[in-house]
Amino acid sequence: MKVLATLLISLFTIAAVATLRPDINVNPNIEVAADRPILLKDIATIGNVPADIERQAGNLIIFEALGVDQKLELKNINVVKAIRNKLSESNALGTLAWTYFVPEDVKIKAHRNFINSQTIQFDLTSELKKRCGNCQIIIKDLKVPTIKENAEMKNYQVEYDTLKLSGSFLLPVQVYTSESPKKTYWLTGSVRISKEAPVTLRQIQSGEHIAASDFKMDWVDVTFVRDGVPTATEVTGQIAGKTFNVGQPIFKSDIKREVAIKRGQIVKILVGDNEFEVTGQGISEEQGYIGDLIRIKNTDTQKLLSGKVIDSGIVRVN
Repeated sequence: MKVLATLLISLFTIAAVATLRPDINVNPNIEVAADRPILLKDIATIGNVPADIERQAGNLIIFEALGVDQKLELKNINVVKAIRNKLSESNALGTLAWTYFVPEDVKIKAHRNFINSQTIQFDLTSELKKRCGNCQIIIKDLKVPTIKENAEMKNYQVEYDTLKLSGSFLLPVQVYTSESPKKTYWLTGSVRISKEAPVTLRQIQSGEHIAASDFKMDWVDVTFVRDGVPTATEVTGQIAGKTFNVGQPIFKSDIKREVAIKRGQIVKILVGDNEFEVTGQGISEEQGYIGDLIRIKNTDTQKLLSGKVIDSGIVRVN
């Protein structure tokens, strides 16, 4: 009996695969819509790449369209060759060190009036990434409509206008057939969103200053959080607005920003980096918190500068 194996093909050595590289993970049994070109997003998931690269790769045509109930059975090496050939046609995609995870045997079958749930999930995730940026997105309980039409489906279009960044969704799917201009079906599911947020490493009392060693940045489920997520810079040096237990995320409303520089205050100006740094003196033209960009006047040259508040009374000018 043939055992399903996984073929790992990389442009580099196996030892180097431990790092996070762009990867393509092909499914063993794939169902696609008949009479439509087979795209990479129809047959595989794409990981460890920016959202724009993921969209570009996902929309590559890998195989030509199959007829109704037509099947395609391929060995993993042939699938990899087909994908690599298509990727190599793009300068942006062909130069990446892709890693391929492909079952020994790949079977593709085409169905009449069919919408591929994996393709829908790919498109939903891509749409959400446009709005969310650096987020981890999980689509749950996805239900793709079954197209019950006598006529052949020519095309379909999901309308994303009402799609939100989190929670349940109900999206119209406009289906176009050879006999009717448009018929509406519905796509349902829910979205879970995670973002990198500061997570406490010790108990922090209300009113304490938060040091960089008091937290780490980690992925936190923010699906139902209506508060903002601060960066590490925005948290460091600020005052805790409440008591935190170990492992608790810190949100923007949980911290009290402390004025680090007042308008008209004499400040220390830093120019340069760790290897070569010059200090000077200036007067702040406006109030600022740590992390803010403020205007200052150099007391020697009377020149107006713009710098970032890095500590109480200290501004760094790039």
